Amino acid sequence: MSNELINIYNNILIEDLKSYLKGLEKNDYGFCNIISNRLITDAVILESKKYTLIGTILKDVTFDYRFFENKKIALDDAKENLHNMVEDFLENKNESDINYILSKYSEYYNEFRKIITSEMEVYEENKSFSIYITKYILNTFKDEIKNQEMPHNLDVLVYGILSEFNRIIRTFGFVSQQLILKTLLSFFGRLSEYFRYILISESKIEKWKKLYFEYKEKLTNNIESFEINDEYIKSTVNLIFEVCREWRFMFIRLLELPKPQFIEKSFSMPEIVKEDLREMVSDLISSKLEGENK
Repeated sequence: MSNELINIYNNILIEDLKSYLKGLEKNDYGFCNIISNRLITDAVILESKKYTLIGTILKDVTFDYRFFENKKIALDDAKENLHNMVEDFLENKNESDINYILSKYSEYYNEFRKIITSEMEVYEENKSFSIYITKYILNTFKDEIKNQEMPHNLDVLVYGILSEFNRIIRTFGFVSQQLILKTLLSFFGRLSEYFRYILISESKIEKWKKLYFEYKEKLTNNIESFEINDEYIKSTVNLIFEVCREWRFMFIRLLELPKPQFIEKSFSMPEIVKEDLREMVSDLISSKLEGENK
């Protein structure tokens, strides 16, 4: 974001964040979701990678809340931590670089892990194992992307990887590089939904296949470069910005994607099959009765 744009429009991004806090105070997660989308869009237009990252974090956080609304007291604690995180950023916005944002997010997510962990789980924190498993599933992901022959309507690999990845960091702990990777996978999944929809709906798809392949290639390169260092964080922030920019423009093109419609088809069993089933059941009953009478 240029200095001129910062001076003129930075207050818009601040107002987005303040609106998010108002929604959080009212427990209106739907509103918070809308505001986080708005923040990401505004940040993309103003070319602010920092605010794009903040928007993605806030969207993922409130998305998770819907799974834990039954834990009211615990969730209140999480929301207080989140509220403090956003207010802290607002107070220190000029000094907040990417590492600062991730450090505050890490503090929040560590508290959130405690809240959502079942008392029956007795795992010790083990970041070394967490990183080892992360690299293992990333290698699996990379190989699957390169060799994948799934039709587009079944291409949900990123969600399977993300599900396993969430389990790992929630159970065994994490470092900042894993948190930002989680964010990248989450928003790549959102973008891929649009590509999948286009590729299974349209006949003139070569342009979209090419663009989807380019984003997959960028994701593969990011996965291959995964290391516990600042360079990985920097490159991932750049890719998150690219993914979010395309994702928001996909929304402009197509709006919200329609929800899948599951149509229950009527089924008529042929009479000959019905008769065979009747005879089979009758024989089984007769056989059972004969056995009991012996």
